[in-house]
Amino acid sequence: MTQEKVSTHGSHAGHVMGDPSKMSFQEKFKMSMSMTMGMDHTGLAGREMARLMEIDIRNKFFFSLLFTLPIILYSSLGTEFLKLDLPSPIPLPWLLFILTTPVFFYSGWIFLYSTYFALKNKTLNMAVLIAVGIAIGAGTDVAIETAKVVLMKSDPLDILRAITLSKATVLKMKQNLFWASIYNVLAIPVAGGILYPSFGIMLRPEFAALLMSISSIIVATNAVLLKRIEKDLVAV
Repeated sequence: MTQEKVSTHGSHAGHVMGDPSKMSFQEKFKMSMSMTMGMDHTGLAGREMARLMEIDIRNKFFFSLLFTLPIILYSSLGTEFLKLDLPSPIPLPWLLFILTTPVFFYSGWIFLYSTYFALKNKTLNMAVLIAVGIAIGAGTDVAIETAKVVLMKSDPLDILRAITLSKATVLKMKQNLFWASIYNVLAIPVAGGILYPSFGIMLRPEFAALLMSISSIIVATNAVLLKRIEKDLVAV
């Protein structure tokens, strides 16, 4: 047991050498990238390492906060809920990927690195659970942002339901486009007086407004009839 503990944390013995306040940025960064959960923090050197780890975690928190703000603004929360339309120099999925990658690896590195040591020693600890949670959470967010359709439950039949609903929706769109186009093609010339010289028929403004309202009612009613597809979705 003692030998295993030494082998696990022996590489960290050099971290407590010297005054941490006098360490260069590269030395602090290297130490930050080699810290693991469960390190021995007993004794004077251990307390110094614990203090340095506390500072490192605080720095990672502010680093994550700095990147999290634009991530929120460019995410669905910002575009759909806050109704923001921010300019993006590159495609939005790539921008979010660039912003989230440093947060994932730098801020969560202590958990990923600790998981590496835990699996190397064939043990399971809290670091493994946290790392798996981070990976699944990040993967889920990427999938939601890039996917056209997101399944909210583990039912493969939802794919067929989504296809059926999509086809029905597209059909309704074509029908409404047809009715609106036919109405305008026929009614606009009549309203312009094309039948008046030959037949003396002229469409009064109030009747034109009434016909326009009827056209809108027909289109809206046809769209509401999409609800009839619900029984087909249940039958899938």
